[in-house]
Amino acid sequence: MFDHLVRVPLHELTPGFVAASGSRELTKLIKVALSNKDNSVILLKDEYQVMQARYQKKIKTEQDFDLIAGKRVTALELETQGDMEGAIALYEECIFIGECEENHLGIYHFSYEVERLLYLYKKTKQQQKELNLLRECVDKYPTYKYIHKWKDRLDRFVSNEVNPS
Repeated sequence: MFDHLVRVPLHELTPGFVAASGSRELTKLIKVALSNKDNSVILLKDEYQVMQARYQKKIKTEQDFDLIAGKRVTALELETQGDMEGAIALYEECIFIGECEENHLGIYHFSYEVERLLYLYKKTKQQQKELNLLRECVDKYPTYKYIHKWKDRLDRFVSNEVNPS
């Protein structure tokens, strides 16, 4: 009769879960449950499943960003040691991870890697790769807050190609 409901123990409703659920009603329910000394909350099963999916997505996003951040540190160390090719490979990997659709990361999670890669392509005289990355980023991320930097750089690049000094 009540198959559409689920009793959820309060210990499962961690602050991270509640925040990821995006449900203000859940916060109210938890307060009521605590004031009644109840150890659980009754939720609609469908809503709870949506909350669980949001929470899992949040955890996956955090894990993926942590992975990128770890590779970023290693890439910076490689740059410091003069291993530009190794650093380039790691930055390219970070961008690949960031762009994977299932990772739910946005450009803001890996824009630093794009900037470093553009710099290293220029430094190692890999103009075609630099040009391709600029074009790709301008096309893929038109709403990126700092896209004007990439557009300016692309314009200078193209004008230098047309009118070499």
